[in-house]
Amino acid sequence: MTAFLYGLTVLIWGTTWIALKLQLGPVPIPWSIVWRFALAAVVLALWLVWRGRLRLPRREAWPLVALEGLCLVC
Repeated sequence: MTAFLYGLTVLIWGTTWIALKLQLGPVPIPWSIVWRFALAAVVLALWLVWRGRLRLPRREAWPLVALEGLCLVC
């Protein structure tokens, strides 16, 4: 199972250049990346809602979640 997961990861990460190549165009690269990540976030959220597994953090934790997101982006 570990070898399968490793191979799947290599396959997915190894083919990301295709998505990057298809994104090249009149839009600056950083905006293309923003749109790709935003689309991935929406798809993931919809999938979690559909599966009934979406769990929002408590309101007190929202500033920490926002700070973590900011650190990951920067």
